[in-house]
Amino acid sequence: MNLELKTTYGFTLLEVIAVLIIIGLLAAVAVSRMGSGQGELAKATGSLKSHLHFAQGIAMNSNRSWGISSTGSSYWLFSGDKDNKELLPGEEDKTITLSDPVSTGSFTVCFDEWGSPHDSVPPDNDTKIKNDMTITVNAGSDSDTIIITKETGFIP
Repeated sequence: MNLELKTTYGFTLLEVIAVLIIIGLLAAVAVSRMGSGQGELAKATGSLKSHLHFAQGIAMNSNRSWGISSTGSSYWLFSGDKDNKELLPGEEDKTITLSDPVSTGSFTVCFDEWGSPHDSVPPDNDTKIKNDMTITVNAGSDSDTIIITKETGFIP
């Protein structure tokens, strides 16, 4: 009796179908997340956070207060006075308009020469924020938060 072991190479039909189903599910999840504005939300949150860091950094290197103010659909960098708009690095306009459906609540944060956040302009010792400041960035039903730590102005 001659028994030969047969070796086969390749995938079975069942394995190929299982892999295609998994790839289809992953693609469906990716498309649904991109369609809900999460990409725009992440971009807007990152930009705003970067601009807040810039305002804080420039305030610590100058003899003026600097800050960011928002109306909800747009925001801008200011120096000294909230109406004294300044150009942010890499931007062509002094006012940053958020693309639909992204928005924030209205807020103003001003940094002093120590980088401490204040809720009024110009800042003084009585206007330091008493609690951590939370800025919510919304895009449709999704949202992201930026936290400015009281006293230190740390923005994680």
